Amino acid sequence: MSQNRWVVTPEHYTEAERRYRDPADSGMVAQSVQVFYETDPAQHKATIPPPLEAHEIPEVWVSIGWMPLISLGVAQVALRCRLAGEEGWYCLHLPMTTEAAVVGGRERFGENKKIADIRFANDDGTISAGVTRYGTTYLEVEGIEVEELAPPAEEVVPHFYFKYSLAADGQGYDHEPVLIRSVHTRKPKLLRRLEATLTLRDSDTDPVADLPVVRQTAAFYTERTAYIRAARADVEVDPAAFLPYVYQRYDYAGQG
Repeated sequence: MSQNRWVVTPEHYTEAERRYRDPADSGMVAQSVQVFYETDPAQHKATIPPPLEAHEIPEVWVSIGWMPLISLGVAQVALRCRLAGEEGWYCLHLPMTTEAAVVGGRERFGENKKIADIRFANDDGTISAGVTRYGTTYLEVEGIEVEELAPPAEEVVPHFYFKYSLAADGQGYDHEPVLIRSVHTRKPKLLRRLEATLTLRDSDTDPVADLPVVRQTAAFYTERTAYIRAARADVEVDPAAFLPYVYQRYDYAGQG
C-alpha cells in the first residue's frame, strides 16, 4: 500500500499534540547572554499593545543564545509589562535561525518570530553574540564573565503574544487578535554575572534602536533547560485598538 504523508490519522494528531497539552522539560540546554536595560518610558509604553499595560519600570530584556544539541540560534527582545496585575514580558521580537522554529512559533502561538543569522560564542568567559538580518547586525553583545552566581532552582516567567490573521482582502482581520499567555518554566544550570556592552544598530526592518538604552541594569551568562505551557488568556483584545501593532512581526507595513 502506498503511503500518504500529507494526511494524519486522529491517533497521530492526538499523539503529536501531546507535547502542548502536557509539556515537559526537554533537557536541551540553551546557552545565552541576557541583558536588561531601561529605555525611554514613552517609547516603552507606546510599543506595548493593549490590553497589556506597560510596567512602571520601562525595562527591556535582550537575550541572544544557542542550543548546541539542535544547532539552533535563538534571540529575544521583550518589554516588561503587566496583565491584570500579573507581571510578565511582551515578546516584541524573536529572531531564530531556522524556518521550523519560526513557522511553528508564529502560527501556533502568534510569536513575532523572524529568520535571522545568529552568532554566539563563549571563549573561556569572553562572550560575543549578535543578530544579523539583511546585512545589518542590529543586536550585539560583547562581555566578560566576572562572577559566579548561585542559580535559582527554577524560574517561572509569563510571556505574552498576540495571535491573529490579517484579512486577505486588506480589510481588517480574517481572524481577530487573541492574547496568548505562555508560561516559561526554566531550570538554570549555570549563572554568571557579566560586564557587558549591548549595541543597538538602526534597521528599518527590525527597529530595536527605537528603544534606546537609557541605563543598563544587569547582564548574565546562563545555561538552562525549559518547558512552556501556553494557552489563550481569558481577556478580550479590542481589534481596532490592536491595529497600530499588526505589523510588528513583519519587515514592513503591508508585507504579504
